[in-house]
Amino acid sequence: MVQITTVDASTIEKMVHKLDELSKQSTVIDRRVRANEFMKLLSIEKDKFYGMIKCGEIENPIRLSPKDVFWYASYVKKKVEEHKKVI
Repeated sequence: MVQITTVDASTIEKMVHKLDELSKQSTVIDRRVRANEFMKLLSIEKDKFYGMIKCGEIENPIRLSPKDVFWYASYVKKKVEEHKKVI
């Protein structure tokens, strides 16, 4: 036997609102950018790049292991755009 339940309009509105919120929460995978690529995007040499890290202009990379060192692409994009404004 099927049981039918009535739902008031405000409950439906709340459910629709919640579904809208959930649909806007997409999972975005931010790729990893290594130092060489970061330097090329900034068009700077190795010494200047590591100097910028040392003085705090660029944040330290994420280090998962000694060989797994990177920055997220979203951060790199932001820094490249900032760097273009300065030049």
